[in-house]
Amino acid sequence: MLKQRGFLPETLMKNYCLNYCLMFIILIAFLIYSSSHAVTIPDANLAAAVREALDLGPTDPIPQKELEKLESLDAKERHIKDLTGLGEATGLTILELQGNQISNIKPLTKLAQLTELNLTNNQISDITPLAELTKLTELWCSKNQIRDIKPFTGLTQLTHLFLGNNPINDLTLLAGMKQLRELGIGGNPINDLTIFSGLTELRVLSLWESQISDITPLTGLTELTELFLMKNSISDITPLAEFTKLEKLYITDNQINDINPLAGLTELTTLWLDDNQISDITPLAGLTQLTDLTLMDNQVSDITSLSGLVKLTWLRLWNNQISDLTPLANLKQLATLWLLNNRISDITPLADLTQLTLLNLAGNQIQDIAPLTGLTQLTYLSLSGNQIKDIKTLSRLTQLTSLSLDDNGIRDIKPIDGLIQLRSLLLSGNKIDNISPIAGLTDLTQLWLSSNQINDIKPLTGLTQLTELSMYGNQISDITPLTNLTQLTKLWLFQNQISDIEPLSGLTELKDLSLWNNQIKDISPVENLTSLTRLSVKGNPIQDMKPLQRLLTRLPNLRLDIQVGTPDPTIPDANLANVVRQALGLGRNDTVPPEKLAALEQLHAYNRNIKDLTGLEKATGLITLQLRKNQINDLTPLSGLTKLTGLYLKENQISDLTPLSGLTELTELSLGGNQISDIKPIANLTQLRKLWLWGNQISDIMSIGGLTQLSELWLSNNQITDIKPIANLTQLTKLRLHRNQIDDITPLTGLVSLVELNIGGNLISDTEPISGLTRLTELWAWQNQISDIKPFTDLTLLTKLVIWGNKISDISPLINLTRLIELGLGNNQIQDISPIAGATQLSVLHVDRNLINDISQIEQFKSLTSLKVRQNPIQDMEPLEKLLEQLPDLELDIPASVELNIQPPPANR
Repeated sequence: MLKQRGFLPETLMKNYCLNYCLMFIILIAFLIYSSSHAVTIPDANLAAAVREALDLGPTDPIPQKELEKLESLDAKERHIKDLTGLGEATGLTILELQGNQISNIKPLTKLAQLTELNLTNNQISDITPLAELTKLTELWCSKNQIRDIKPFTGLTQLTHLFLGNNPINDLTLLAGMKQLRELGIGGNPINDLTIFSGLTELRVLSLWESQISDITPLTGLTELTELFLMKNSISDITPLAEFTKLEKLYITDNQINDINPLAGLTELTTLWLDDNQISDITPLAGLTQLTDLTLMDNQVSDITSLSGLVKLTWLRLWNNQISDLTPLANLKQLATLWLLNNRISDITPLADLTQLTLLNLAGNQIQDIAPLTGLTQLTYLSLSGNQIKDIKTLSRLTQLTSLSLDDNGIRDIKPIDGLIQLRSLLLSGNKIDNISPIAGLTDLTQLWLSSNQINDIKPLTGLTQLTELSMYGNQISDITPLTNLTQLTKLWLFQNQISDIEPLSGLTELKDLSLWNNQIKDISPVENLTSLTRLSVKGNPIQDMKPLQRLLTRLPNLRLDIQVGTPDPTIPDANLANVVRQALGLGRNDTVPPEKLAALEQLHAYNRNIKDLTGLEKATGLITLQLRKNQINDLTPLSGLTKLTGLYLKENQISDLTPLSGLTELTELSLGGNQISDIKPIANLTQLRKLWLWGNQISDIMSIGGLTQLSELWLSNNQITDIKPIANLTQLTKLRLHRNQIDDITPLTGLVSLVELNIGGNLISDTEPISGLTRLTELWAWQNQISDIKPFTDLTLLTKLVIWGNKISDISPLINLTRLIELGLGNNQIQDISPIAGATQLSVLHVDRNLINDISQIEQFKSLTSLKVRQNPIQDMEPLEKLLEQLPDLELDIPASVELNIQPPPANR
């Protein structure tokens, strides 16, 4: 029994040992087998993508059996260059390789099961390996270097093919691919559209930027639901009338002015017509299924036809001539509305568009924003470049994440203190001096406060999410509150009064730092900012340059602007003091003697960051004072400088002209680019010969009526509608009124001494008052509503005429203007340019964006230096070829619709 009991454990022990050995042998064999059947993929990025798809670790072998089972692989934008090894994934049906650096696709030859392949945006030129992939139904090869597409001959299962942006030599092969339902071939020069005429199964066709002018061959493709024709030279869209199944149509950047053929395309949901020559949009009235419509960069003024398009959710109308928004009042489903750069003053019709989330009204003439009160779903709102002062309405728009209010007349920003979801806030170019309402907007990442009147920035202390902060052109001296804004990458503080920049020393994420024109002596705090790519410190009294030298050693590619200034304490404003001392020939540390200051006759201080003119009241001998482009807002010290004859103050922050009312000896006064609305104080300056008031907020010019000695007057970029007071200024030789709101120029009738006149960018349709101004040599009347130019007939002294962006079709009144040297006729409706044949002295001729097909007249313009003819349906380019042979240095915008047969060849030009 004892032996028997001892025998069992011994037997069991032997069995256990045998089992363990057997298991170990099997494991070793399995590992050896697995190792010998692992697939090697040399490209580390491709290998990583495969491992991720197979759920393997970063260094695990890639088993061949597992790879063969893989059906789908997403390896886009992985910096892959080599596809070696991928051929073992023979089970793949879907493969995405777009956005890599692949040139050789031979390893794909084995992937016979592929049905979908994306090779977009690589470096592929030879597509021969694709010939074997006969099961492909969808293939993307756009943005490569493919010239020959013959390998596609056998791909009879293809229904979706995209070949855009390739230098393909011959597209005729496509004519036989009758099974195609989607074809993208944009970005290739297509001379013959008839190759597509038989592809009647097509539902989607993309021919953008393909040098197309005639779309007649597409007429039979009536099954199309989506058509892309952007960036061509198409003017006649009559063939589109038959495409009644179209749901999406993109024909931006062409030469279209008549959209009547679109009237019957009632299935359209998306229509893009940007950058054409469209003024009449009546044909759109019946397209009631539209949800997405864009008409940017056209000549639209009347949008009545949009009133019934109640399904619109997306509407873009920027850069037109729209003033009345009433037709939009019923478009209650609008979510996105872009109306920037029009002529809008009344936004009442928008009051009930409560579904809006994005609204852009920048660059208009809006003062009252009360109608926005109920638009509480807005997340993006731009009101930049208007005439807004009161923003109380904005307090209710609590969903806003982006708000742009720059370049208005705003002082009080209290209403925005509750907009705590804001991430972007633009307030530059206003009159703000108190920014405490911003303190609680702690989600802000972008903040612009430049060109205001700010000196206290403590409210910024808690805005620790900021990455971009712009506060140039203020009165800031203490920047301690910026200490904790450690996420800042861009900081602009130039043109302030900063002397201590130690608070910036910890902002180590900064890449762009601008500190020029301050009062900084010690620059050492920037030495630790090793992420910098751009640093500007010019115009500061830096005493020790060694910190900058050390920084440059560490950052050899740093863009550094280092011009150093010289301050002086004699006059309160150090920058002004420095200018005065230089004018008097004094040293940096010399005191300015009062008698020398009183004897000073001329002072020039351009862009010197001057804010305070205190001290200049003693410069009583001044005759000429030039203070352009500073930060001056108070002119009081100038009130007693009665000897002044020339005063130049453009591009400052001036609003009150009262101190100038007694300077009656002035003959020249420059006040452009300020914040002036009231010009009554200059009414008595009757000796004025030249007056520049452009770029202000002036609407009433009654005070100018008595300045009858004026020979030059600039009132451009204001808010002027009535110019009657100008009628008295019969001595004027130069007058600029562009970019106002003028529709009646009758008061100009008697200004027969005018030599130069600019009335561009207004609302003018009748130019008859100009007809008698026969001394004119330069006339600008661009971007108005002019169709009849007969009044120009007798203006035979003109050497410069610029009338682009109107509604002109007949230029025969120009036939006698033979002295013209510069002529701008772009963006009109002109077909025949023969009337200008006699203007043989032309140096600049711009006739782009018209309806011209015959340019034979240009051969005789032997003096041309600049010629624009793009976006015209030109038939014969031989005259242009001959002209270029004679004028090889001619600046020319060669039309996208042609290829010129001149040397050097187009491929090398």
